[in-house]
Amino acid sequence: MAREAAPPGARVNVTRSGDLIRVTVTVPAPRFPITVRAEAVALAEDAVGGGGPP
Repeated sequence: MAREAAPPGARVNVTRSGDLIRVTVTVPAPRFPITVRAEAVALAEDAVGGGGPP
């Protein structure tokens, strides 16, 4: 999903550390000599308890 949502030319890196999934998107800014970088961290779906209602 992250790769589909990233802009053209972006580099997308997805890593897992324990129960956390980290996504980093890096892309050169058009017309500017800078690189834009964004990160998101979320709890992995398989780490969430699957129990039903209490």
